[in-house]
Amino acid sequence: MKKKIAAVFSIATVTAALATSVSAQSMYYEDAVPRATAVVGWESEYVFRGVQASKRVVRPGLALEMNDAYAGVEGILSTDSGLSHLHELDFYAGFRHDLDDLLLMDLGGVLYYFPRLDREMPREDDLTGELYLGVGLGVPLDPWLYFSYDVVLEDFTIEGRLSHEIPLDDQWSLELAAAGGHAWLREGKPWMAGSVNYFYAETRADVRYAINETTSVSAGGRYSTNDLSRSDRLSSSGANRANLWWGAAFTAEF
Repeated sequence: MKKKIAAVFSIATVTAALATSVSAQSMYYEDAVPRATAVVGWESEYVFRGVQASKRVVRPGLALEMNDAYAGVEGILSTDSGLSHLHELDFYAGFRHDLDDLLLMDLGGVLYYFPRLDREMPREDDLTGELYLGVGLGVPLDPWLYFSYDVVLEDFTIEGRLSHEIPLDDQWSLELAAAGGHAWLREGKPWMAGSVNYFYAETRADVRYAINETTSVSAGGRYSTNDLSRSDRLSSSGANRANLWWGAAFTAEF
């Protein structure tokens, strides 16, 4: 319980600091206008950091941005009745800033809330919170390196990311992304026999069609892999070490 309170307090502190930043920026920049993005997606699998957590999920989300600050919420809702206890709500806030023409920074936090987890798995934490710091370069392929620490589970992750968009014509584009990292998961969890450290990699390719200037649809394939051994699997359903799946989404900007 104390760790949950610490997670909420830590993320709330970050969120409050970012809200203050947004307020200050809105007064400094006369033309500061909030931007909102709504997304409704569907994925044939849900994979988190290289590990399959569920199958067939709906992923609605809403993100708000103003200058360098952002906040939002995303749902991961399993359509499999047997996995409804894995419904997930992610609340996040961050501050992304260009330190100079080359160096970029992203600082924020995210709360992971599992509203039904206590019913099916009472020994599990239904609320965790991460703080993260990202350092990026303003060069082609948009490289980023992220450091994340879960203040409840005491897990630590380092992840590198690349992305690139290829315009095909005025309405069509190809979006490519890849990520790879290493996760250190602390021992003591009910579903783990000891601590677990593993490498993982993920790739994604989506074709996007712009309906108009503010709405679009996209669909594509995803692939992930990890080096977990059979005894280290992090899912009671027996998640695969390698996963190939697809997803689609509708996006609207306001």
